Amino acid sequence: MRMLMSTVGRACLAAWLCLSLATWIQPAWADDSAVVIYPEVSGAYRGVFDSIIQGIEDQRIRVRRVAISEGASREEIASRVASAGSRAIVALGRQGVSAALELNSDYAVFIGGIAMQPGGGKPFGGISLAPDPALVFARLRNFVPSVKRIHVVYNSRNNDWLIRNAREDAAAAGFELLTRDVQDLREAARAFQDIASNADTRRDAIWLINDETIFSEDYVLPFILKEAWNRSIPLFSNSVAHVKRGALFALYPDNYAMGRSLGQIVLAHSAGSPRAMVPLRDVRIAVNLQTASHLALNISYAQQRSFDLTFPTP
Repeated sequence: MRMLMSTVGRACLAAWLCLSLATWIQPAWADDSAVVIYPEVSGAYRGVFDSIIQGIEDQRIRVRRVAISEGASREEIASRVASAGSRAIVALGRQGVSAALELNSDYAVFIGGIAMQPGGGKPFGGISLAPDPALVFARLRNFVPSVKRIHVVYNSRNNDWLIRNAREDAAAAGFELLTRDVQDLREAARAFQDIASNADTRRDAIWLINDETIFSEDYVLPFILKEAWNRSIPLFSNSVAHVKRGALFALYPDNYAMGRSLGQIVLAHSAGSPRAMVPLRDVRIAVNLQTASHLALNISYAQQRSFDLTFPTP
């Protein structure tokens, strides 16, 4: 009996030591909590952030919200984040990401709600607003099977990571990706003009990606939309606003589902996975039916019912 109790005691002690060691080696913030930093806004934009945060919370993450007002100082934000007591930060939107860049390196930062990977030389994880090129190209193939080449203008300082992924995905989908790396609006305007003038309407398409350093909604967009319409060149985008103005289609975020995915990334890092930026995979689709008709595309009624947004609106 004494030997049995000694064996049980040793087993209990070993289990206690293992549990203590596991607790000790976990990250300091591995309590399934996160601070979410986001702009203090109202109306529709507030609803976007609320949906993302709800998705994060539904991964059983205890969220401490830090809404940033326009005039908030760096010190004020740092104090509010520190008082929240979590070492994991989810930064949403440009203002949230900018604030996270100003914090010290003690935090694990995950970003969402911006189209480009931020600079600053700090390691980030998270989800870009840029849709996964593989999903985009699959939709293009479904809509316009005749397309063989895709033209895209981009700034490598902001979207080199996206284009690297896109090259592999395009090749896997049977497309040739023709890229133009430009650094400012003037270079971008010339590149779009050259593409529109020389595109083969039987096999070429144009892909617009969001980057305000090389893209103007007031000048470049109207020009390229007009040229694409006049020459019947399929033009697709990463922006619903562009579809409303005449682009064929765009994939855009399912905000709640994206929040759930952000939560999963936070939990995975807490368990030891490295941080990394990934493209958006939780997507909805917007389609311009008038443009589809102009391009003589055969879109069935069943397909139309599967679209999340259609333009022109009924």
